[in-house]
Amino acid sequence: MSTSGGVTEADFRALARSSPWLWDTISFTASWTGPHAGGPVRAWIERPNRMRVEDLAGKVLKETDADPRPATTMFTSDSSGWSPVPAPGLAPHSAPVASPPPPTEPRRRSDGLVAERLGYLFDHDAPMYQNYHWVAMLDPRELTDGADLDAVELDERDPDGTSMETVRTVDHHGRSAWEAVLRPTRFYDPRCSCCALLNCAEAAEEYLRPDEPRQVGGYATWFLVRLDVGTGICVSTQELDGPHAGAGHEVRIETVDAPVRARPGR
Repeated sequence: MSTSGGVTEADFRALARSSPWLWDTISFTASWTGPHAGGPVRAWIERPNRMRVEDLAGKVLKETDADPRPATTMFTSDSSGWSPVPAPGLAPHSAPVASPPPPTEPRRRSDGLVAERLGYLFDHDAPMYQNYHWVAMLDPRELTDGADLDAVELDERDPDGTSMETVRTVDHHGRSAWEAVLRPTRFYDPRCSCCALLNCAEAAEEYLRPDEPRQVGGYATWFLVRLDVGTGICVSTQELDGPHAGAGHEVRIETVDAPVRARPGR
């Protein structure tokens, strides 16, 4: 793997985990080609649950204040830590063990980026527009952390979901971004396999039955990906091979942590 501008693979992976802790409000335009193709949009988001999406002519396509991820899981605790299942010796309907609240913060590096995320059950997604590709674009942890379904120990470190080459610093519409060439591994763990950030065979195998047809001509195996340094958002993906080489998405960030613009009449 080659690097440029002082950024390393570990830096890129940490940034891919960090988006939920790097911004509170955002406005941007986004466009897609390939499997998620559609008209370009402009969006305003305020974490955790406010969002407005418009077409470029100003027509509102979606607006929500709804909680995107209501808490539904009871957590119990034992000496080994928090778990979404009853601790050993605790019946499912027994009173929970008295203990402090479950963790809410990930383990961070000295620079503030995230070294290790809590499990998906602790995540609070940004509001969704159309599909989970949108959510993963705003919180691209799937570009680094994979899932080993054969792991025996619950606290065993998850393997990398991607291998990485050519990490470098680039300019993306006037903002600093880290760019890398990624190849999904067999541990690639997309937020939703039918609308993964990386449209690859590994994701398709997860959601397609053995008798369902695969993409004609196969899938890309290499992807050029950019993360915005200030927010951790995945601002660009591009398939580098396969039948749809060049397909992907593009985000142009306009404002960060500015007040969400009110609609006329409000």
